[in-house]
Amino acid sequence: MASVKGFVERNDRIDNRRPLNETYLVTDGGTCEVIDVSMGGISFAGAKEKFPLGKNISIKGVRIEDEEMVEFGAFAEVVRSVSRASGGIGLKFNKLTSKQFGIVEALVMHRPLVPKKKKTLPKKKKGFLG
Repeated sequence: MASVKGFVERNDRIDNRRPLNETYLVTDGGTCEVIDVSMGGISFAGAKEKFPLGKNISIKGVRIEDEEMVEFGAFAEVVRSVSRASGGIGLKFNKLTSKQFGIVEALVMHRPLVPKKKKTLPKKKKGFLG
């Protein structure tokens, strides 16, 4: 079988990646646009600072469109770092708490990060007999 130079058939990723639109990652270096996310990591573009391979960075929060930021408070290791012009910095999550895992799961499943407030029914008024 012929092979193409620079093409790797094996994909080292354990989890499938899910592209996201209008989702932002808040780090110590500022706010960056998320490219995609999986249960194991996240990639983003538009960083103003350099992220060398192996560096652990703090992810303060995640924000979707115009919603309020949801605190994330997790650390992730830089596993892919490319030039700012082409974007695409890849992070691998370190150990996640159950709350952090729930946030990642909501991103992957395209569920809202901030749960909608439940509508409460008005209290029943006592009737004529009661």
